[in-house]
Amino acid sequence: MKLSVNFDVDFNAVELVVRRSIIAFIGNLAPSETLYTSALIEAARSVSGVRDVAFFNRGTNTPLDNQYPATPRAAIRTNSTSINISNSEAV
Repeated sequence: MKLSVNFDVDFNAVELVVRRSIIAFIGNLAPSETLYTSALIEAARSVSGVRDVAFFNRGTNTPLDNQYPATPRAAIRTNSTSINISNSEAV
């Protein structure tokens, strides 16, 4: 994921809150519930100080598509180490 924050905020502080927000959002998905990329973006953008955010398939520049559970009883989950956040302003 690439994160862009407002110039008047600390990137690391906002990044931590965004990370926690994403984990909580995904953790609240019910079994068989689709993870819509637009909803994930909305969850990240709701954090104060976030200017823009983009999600990609891990290790690529391919935008993240909606994610579907593997089975009807499965739930999509994540943890802090599974989320890679880079500063989109640091080029």
